[in-house]
Amino acid sequence: MAFRVFQKRERGQTKGVPKLNLENVTKTFGATAAVEGVSFSVDAGQYVTLTGPSGGGKTTLLRLIAGLETPDSGCIAVDGCPVTQLGAGDRKIAMLFQGNTLYPNLSVEDNLGLGLRLRRVAGIERRKKVAAMAKTLELSRLLHRLPENLSGGERQRTALGQALLQEPRVLLLDEPFSDLDGPLRKTLREELRCWHRELGLTVIHVTHDHQEAMALGAQIGFIHQGKLHQYATPEAVYRRPHSRCVAEFFGNPPMNLILGCLDTDGTNRKFQFGPDSADQITGVPSYFAPKLSKGEVIAGWRPEDLGLDLQLAPAGGTGLIRAIVASTEFGGAQTWVHLDLGKQVMTVRYTGENRIASGDTVWVRPDWSRAACFDVETGSALPLDPNSPCTGKPDSVSR
Repeated sequence: MAFRVFQKRERGQTKGVPKLNLENVTKTFGATAAVEGVSFSVDAGQYVTLTGPSGGGKTTLLRLIAGLETPDSGCIAVDGCPVTQLGAGDRKIAMLFQGNTLYPNLSVEDNLGLGLRLRRVAGIERRKKVAAMAKTLELSRLLHRLPENLSGGERQRTALGQALLQEPRVLLLDEPFSDLDGPLRKTLREELRCWHRELGLTVIHVTHDHQEAMALGAQIGFIHQGKLHQYATPEAVYRRPHSRCVAEFFGNPPMNLILGCLDTDGTNRKFQFGPDSADQITGVPSYFAPKLSKGEVIAGWRPEDLGLDLQLAPAGGTGLIRAIVASTEFGGAQTWVHLDLGKQVMTVRYTGENRIASGDTVWVRPDWSRAACFDVETGSALPLDPNSPCTGKPDSVSR
């Protein structure tokens, strides 16, 4: 039932028009800009995740889209029609809030059907819709229970069904799994992925969990201090972060950010690890920071993009850097090796069988084709050579 309802509505949309479009949306509270100049589009049926540190403006942005807050400037459009001046009840946008929003004195059935009752849907039709949604969300056997007699996952599914039965054009989810433990979060994440595929919903999901954002989102928006720093596919956000704060947020452990000084001696480019370090690596390819011949720069590598040699480097070990093992963390299939580079620390993922101990001398081989580079002062990503192996596919590629 729910699937047919959503399919009928989708066919009535205008082709080629984004389901949701934000242009330069800004919202301030006093002297604080909670959302500043945010622009992005969401296609019909797309699942988008918004993530970033707490207090960055993610929930405020959802409330602006839902009509619970009014932007100071900018435009919000649904199906190509501006809705900025419409009230929340006229937008047909449902929002699932963080935490339990069920009425404790109403059964699951009554909670599910509350929105239909308020819209004066006839009793027989209302019961049919509630029964169909309960079947989809595996709540049929729980219809007569009160929320206090439900598990955390069952309460979340009930709240989700309550939102879906509003037949929204866009569904907004604000940290829907924040109060659940790890295994249940993972289970509901998989269920939500299946429901989205079945119902063809347009979803915007706010989460502070970067792994959840990458697992669910076809596109990810990273929001920090009210600004949208990057809006791209999970692969692009992980591999080609647009700023230092994006690089540091995604990944566990996060990207290694190494301050160094780039220099060129004839055709040989060198990277010195830190202003106070004598360690340097030669043979830096021309596609890394091609517009910078010398000067300070931050080089970034994911832990899996650094090779580790345990034997003494061969004579003329071009491309290798000597390091001392500070500590190790055994993680089962891999070991995280933390290396001392003077005043900086580098983490490498090691999958070999040989045991590594603190104090050992090792040699690191960075993969420059996987390297990112950032401006020291602004933290913004520096351009790479468009023909370099670092570039890969454009950010607009969608899954």
